[in-house]
Amino acid sequence: MIMKKMLMTLAAVLCCAMTISMFTACGGDDELPEPQTPQSQTPGEDDQSTVDPTTTPAIVKLEYFIENRADMLKYLDMVVKCSDGVKEYTSDTLTFDNVDDKYFFHMGVYSSELPASFKIWREVKVKEAYQDSVKNLDKFVFSTAIHYYYALYDKDNHKIGSILQDKYESLTYPTHQNNEMVNNYLNKLDILYGRVFELKFDKDGKKSQIMHRDN
Repeated sequence: MIMKKMLMTLAAVLCCAMTISMFTACGGDDELPEPQTPQSQTPGEDDQSTVDPTTTPAIVKLEYFIENRADMLKYLDMVVKCSDGVKEYTSDTLTFDNVDDKYFFHMGVYSSELPASFKIWREVKVKEAYQDSVKNLDKFVFSTAIHYYYALYDKDNHKIGSILQDKYESLTYPTHQNNEMVNNYLNKLDILYGRVFELKFDKDGKKSQIMHRDN
């Protein structure tokens, strides 16, 4: 009798779990959850550092992840440019082959002595093959977000404290749901992506950020 009750209870639990799974898996095609924030790929040997957090910072390391959506990779030619205050870097053209499974592009890790200034921006245009057809789209999903991680290090390159995470995003409405909105977006690519996002760190490692037109 006890065994029969246990089997009935187990069957009820399994049935409930299957029901929950079915409701979780069923979603409308228009549901577009935000991509999960990527994890820092900065080499981890310094992550176990026990350096006193009051140690004087001397170096900042900064890591970028560029957020994209499938429509952007399909219809747009995009490159990312950044500067560490000394040298300018240019990415390869972004494609489905050089982004991760959430369409994030890892721009790399950059290091500079304090005080420091880093700039990043995109150069974006419609692909030649889609110049006409893209104007007829009724929906276009996009993002302007740039995620970044940074950490401070002492003069001996030991990490001080934790790796910190933040995000820059110039728009909060990532889906255009009609043809007029799509074309309005396409006509403003230079304005949306040509803006330069600048991060500054003073001699003590305090961060400030600004956005401007000139690189």
